[in-house]
Amino acid sequence: MKVSLFYNKDAGGGVSLCDLRDLLERHGHQLVNQVAKDSDAERLFDEPSEVVAVAGGDGTVAAAARLLAGSGVPLAIFPTGTANNIARSLGIEGTVAGVIKAWDHATRRPLDLGVASGLWGEQRFLEGAGGGLIPLGIAESTNQNIKGNHSTSRVSNAARVYRDVLARLTPRECTVSLDGTPVTDDFLLVEVLNIGTIGPSLALSPDADPSDGYFSVVLASEEHRDVLDAYLQQRIEDGEHRLALPVYRAQRVEIQGLADLHIDDKIVLSPLPRTVSIQIEPAALELLS
Repeated sequence: MKVSLFYNKDAGGGVSLCDLRDLLERHGHQLVNQVAKDSDAERLFDEPSEVVAVAGGDGTVAAAARLLAGSGVPLAIFPTGTANNIARSLGIEGTVAGVIKAWDHATRRPLDLGVASGLWGEQRFLEGAGGGLIPLGIAESTNQNIKGNHSTSRVSNAARVYRDVLARLTPRECTVSLDGTPVTDDFLLVEVLNIGTIGPSLALSPDADPSDGYFSVVLASEEHRDVLDAYLQQRIEDGEHRLALPVYRAQRVEIQGLADLHIDDKIVLSPLPRTVSIQIEPAALELLS
């Protein structure tokens, strides 16, 4: 196949461009274009290709998905980031060589995107959007410049930061409308998820399916603080623990009263009070897997 590559040279996997080219050619594919995440992403379409392969973390994968939506060109993922939430949620794991080899028997599957809109404008997302613990954890992790000797330690260190944030987090009253049905409470966390995992490998809704045309909406109030705290401690210790929080399926979500908002891995700044409207975009693109 003719392959265009969208890559983040700073991602955690440590696979060089030279290695990627060699692996593609060794398996009978042709690298026709390569574009770095921090350059002009639109150059991905300068050369016709049969697939766009992404080498990088979740931010890089999400950026490529937004770009490919509606293009008809399928997305393929090399899990070379730190958390690799998107790849893991889609069942893509292993080495780059193993992923390329699997293309011989791969099929195309539809992949949904979310569309969030508010006073700041409109933006597609692949992972999720929401308020409370997750955007505060993202901001604090960025401030502390979380590091580690390998991906497991970086995820563990980030989970420790999220647990510290949770300890001092005050619930905020929000109204969440799920396909028109309102739920009002003082929430620690409101997450509209397209995939089941977010942040430092936090599996908030493990059964979420990014191909079913629905969001998984996860809500946590004060009564769930101890459950969240125990789960984050498990993530720090790299233990296996299933999180039990209320999860709702919806295609349209409106959130009123958010103080903090993230869309995928970015914090969104906009005037208060925040009202966020979110809807699903079913089968916005295709995944080669």
